[in-house]
Amino acid sequence: MGKFVDSYGSLVEDRCKILIESNYNYEFLNGREASVEWDAEKGMYKYSVSFNNHNHTSDFHGIHKFKLISNP
Repeated sequence: MGKFVDSYGSLVEDRCKILIESNYNYEFLNGREASVEWDAEKGMYKYSVSFNNHNHTSDFHGIHKFKLISNP
């Protein structure tokens, strides 16, 4: 598992909670809390957000600013 840090240098790990501060692709996710998970098959982190009874899971492509809220 690789090391991954938020926009402020805090270490982010599997099952951490983050706050998406700015996303180029999906602006509706800005200001939302997300869970981080490690995808061992692809060797990368993904995030998952729940809203309007839907779950959105994606890699971090498009997110250019996010903040660690809590560790697992």
